[in-house]
Amino acid sequence: MDKVDKATLKRCRQENEELHREVIRLHHALSELKSSVTLRDYFAAAALQGSLAYKGTCHQAGVAAYEMADAMLAARERENKKERPTQ
Repeated sequence: MDKVDKATLKRCRQENEELHREVIRLHHALSELKSSVTLRDYFAAAALQGSLAYKGTCHQAGVAAYEMADAMLAARERENKKERPTQ
């Protein structure tokens, strides 16, 4: 494992703290605005929680969260098609 200097470690911790605050903010927003939150937004928020350990920037974590949400929606659609009776 490569050595990480103190400044990099500090920056990563700060980004993780920012992500944690954003997850909490999103959780509260979801609770308050359930009627206006899409399933994609909900999936992205759930994926964002897992990204607290993500080794990238906050922007990259957000993009990755929505990519995961889109993949979850696609998988859900495929599963729903399997369950529908054919006519």
